[in-house]
Amino acid sequence: MTRRWFLAGAVAPAVMAARKPIRLLILTGGHPFQEDEFFRMFESMQGVRHEHVRFGKDAEAKLTPEAASQYDAMLFYDMHQNPEPHWNSWMQLLDRGMPSVFLHHALGSYVKVPQYLDVVGGRARFGTKIVPGGISTFYKYDQDLRIHVADAHHPITEGLEDFTVRDEAYRGFYVRPDAHILLTTDHPANNHEIAWTYRCGKSGIVYLQLGHDQAAYGHPSFRTLVERSIRWVIAAGV
Repeated sequence: MTRRWFLAGAVAPAVMAARKPIRLLILTGGHPFQEDEFFRMFESMQGVRHEHVRFGKDAEAKLTPEAASQYDAMLFYDMHQNPEPHWNSWMQLLDRGMPSVFLHHALGSYVKVPQYLDVVGGRARFGTKIVPGGISTFYKYDQDLRIHVADAHHPITEGLEDFTVRDEAYRGFYVRPDAHILLTTDHPANNHEIAWTYRCGKSGIVYLQLGHDQAAYGHPSFRTLVERSIRWVIAAGV
């Protein structure tokens, strides 16, 4: 196992003080969200400095091994569909190693690109406009999701108790059998899987389904999971 950076229930403060600030690139685009509330979550993370770019504007140019060298990790909160012009350079970046966290609707990016499944370890298909005539993944707003910690010994979830959060439910997405499941739910409108770790090339990957709006952004367990995920994907590549 990679080095453990966490105490039960919290990020170890001694480690936080000892490390240089994490340089995090946040990529959005293709889906609206509550921007002020979302970025406030990252501003509250001690030792994390973030930069924000959008697909269709300035994100594509960051997804090359050269441009990405200034970042320690990337966090995708997009639902972008156009793989050009960045797909090949992004795959090179992941093959070489770029710690990456994917949140919520990022599961529905690149629905016409089958290889996206092998990037995230799962995939969804949202919207008949994106997948005409296809079977679309079901979603339902404002559900009280009871979240179960499936792996209580993983650094991302260690010390966390089961919790309930109001969030958007997803049902009908696919998860690779070799993804390592961290969180589950028994909500009838949602898949059983809520969060997992995965590896793409030399890159540590985490996907967290939660995170539709401020109800999740402000939830202490969600904030803990996001911050620990960022730190874990970096550690997983060491």
